[in-house]
Amino acid sequence: MTHAPPARTLQGADLRRRLRRDTEAAHDRLDRQIGRHDLTTPDGLAGFLGAQLRGLAVLAPHAPAELGPMMADIRARAGADLRRLGRPVPDARTPDPGAPDAGPPDAGAPAVREPGRAGRDPVAAAYLLLGAQLGTQVLARRWGAATDPSVRAAGTYFGRPPETALWRAFCDRTAAMPAAGAAADRIVADATALFDAFLHAARGDETEPAGPPDQITIERR
Repeated sequence: MTHAPPARTLQGADLRRRLRRDTEAAHDRLDRQIGRHDLTTPDGLAGFLGAQLRGLAVLAPHAPAELGPMMADIRARAGADLRRLGRPVPDARTPDPGAPDAGPPDAGAPAVREPGRAGRDPVAAAYLLLGAQLGTQVLARRWGAATDPSVRAAGTYFGRPPETALWRAFCDRTAAMPAAGAAADRIVADATALFDAFLHAARGDETEPAGPPDQITIERR
């Protein structure tokens, strides 16, 4: 369980800032994993898209209803690109973190707390989902450097416009929420748990060669 920082560290803070600060370690673990994929190769792109779909399956039970259409569009685009690459589309069911092919956990990651269980705070899920869609624009530039025709043809996922308005509304909402208190503690704990659940799901059965570990997946503002 994530504990609240001392009250003095939260003076003048808001939930948006606390989310960024207190989920940083979990966020970095996920970034390192996603950053393994070389988006300029068919194997790397397919691994990335599969990781996104497996991670979205973990977030889906917790996402606020208003983000449902966005998630459906992202999944459809990722699936379409995988089919263009001639690769299977991962099962939409929540992955089992104890599956044999999941491999050892990230050395710095705590145990995943009931991934896929409905009931995480929707604000926590929205933080991951909306931030990730802005971060995708960074990755799109990396994908855009590809010269492989099959990779260039699989650009539906990276062609999706960013959800800038939704992200700004989220930032405004959480900037008006207090950083301390039971509700804030729950949201931060759930966001951390969802980052690690996404990480575990994203690892899945990835076998493609590792790319440079410097790709940014989730916007931090």
